[in-house]
Amino acid sequence: MTLKRFIKNSLVVTCLVFPLIWLYMDSELGMSRRAHEVDMLLLNVIQVDTELTEHVLRTRSQLTLHYDDISSSQKRLHNLLSKFPMSIINNSTALKEQLSAIAELSLKTQNSLDKFKSINSQVSQRQRYIKYLAEEIEKTSSSTTSVINEVNQVVTEVFNARIFGYQISESDVNNYNERLLNVAKDDNQETQLLVEKFLIHFQELSLLANKETIIVSNILEHKLRNQSLKIRKELLASHYKELLNSKDIQRYLIVYAGFLLILILFFVLNRRHLKRYASKHKQHSERDELTQLYNRRVFLKKLESIIHRQSGALLFIDLDGFKRINDQLGHNVGDETLQMVASKLKNVIELNESSHIFAEVFRLGGDEFVVLIENIDRTYSTDCLKDFASSAVKECAFNLTSPNDEYFLSVSVGIAQFPECGKDIAELLNCADKAMYESKQRGRSCYTFYHEINQ
Repeated sequence: MTLKRFIKNSLVVTCLVFPLIWLYMDSELGMSRRAHEVDMLLLNVIQVDTELTEHVLRTRSQLTLHYDDISSSQKRLHNLLSKFPMSIINNSTALKEQLSAIAELSLKTQNSLDKFKSINSQVSQRQRYIKYLAEEIEKTSSSTTSVINEVNQVVTEVFNARIFGYQISESDVNNYNERLLNVAKDDNQETQLLVEKFLIHFQELSLLANKETIIVSNILEHKLRNQSLKIRKELLASHYKELLNSKDIQRYLIVYAGFLLILILFFVLNRRHLKRYASKHKQHSERDELTQLYNRRVFLKKLESIIHRQSGALLFIDLDGFKRINDQLGHNVGDETLQMVASKLKNVIELNESSHIFAEVFRLGGDEFVVLIENIDRTYSTDCLKDFASSAVKECAFNLTSPNDEYFLSVSVGIAQFPECGKDIAELLNCADKAMYESKQRGRSCYTFYHEINQ
């Protein structure tokens, strides 16, 4: 039956698609495929050029260092340009010179980027050293705060110039030098030496930063992008002429493609609706609506399937202090608290993943949860359970604050192992429940094994 349906569907699809293929091959749209490939290459070049501009500006303003991102974009640009020779051969002679110009502009851009990375690295190092010298001057200065204020003003000017991208003129550098030397002449000798050293590095930093500004300005001219946009415009004009020559056939093609698309969309949406309905129905029957954990019905079914054929354990978990939170802060906060606890228990399972155990968390109802652990290696079963229960108690202990009070939430855990505590579901749940109440008697926020309860 499945094979027949497959053959039938294949024939229907072939009959629907064949006219579309015939119209495409008969029209001149196929003739523009190479032009489209060049257009996509140009779009990618424009995108890479924009990325490079962003990385350069972010690196220059010292928001983050993007040398790796710049290098990655350079590599992408190189790979794109390596595809252009074949495109040049397959296109008209009128575009060859312009496409060749892109390769030349790309080489210039690559050189500018390499210079930028080199100078930017030097500027960043000197800028950090300038800041270090400013801190040393602040430590050694014995006079008034005039020296410190002047030094800090220079440091601020350096950072502002880097962030906002303006140049520090030679006259400004000389003015800073003159003022700083004037206020430092009455200070101690060590401070004066540090000030002189500070000014030397400040002058060198200004020269490097100004060079960097010139390079960045060249990069921001976007010559590569502008050239690519110009070629794209010409390609689109040429492509439009080709479309005019096959206008009638293209109209039929569009109409038929639209009809086919509507038909496909109808079947796809209908199928998706049916699948979504079935999935939603199954989810509602198996999942807790609030926490999206599996519910009591799934838990009992799962436990029944494993309790008679392998070892494991139940961790019965009840929230301490939840009633006070739910009554005083409202049911919305109570629901959010249950969702937080469910998320934390999932994290505990992920953090305690082991080849010895397989764990899954369920919500039984109210503020009660249960973790089902199966396939425990008997050699390590107690240690694994202790680690797991300890992590759950620790992870689920937290405070909730409100404008008027603070609320502490914790969990009490009862542990019942099977088959030690029995192979009957009701008996096993009863043992885990008793162990949980023993944890509450012991002061809450702890765990208790059933076999530890005094019988």
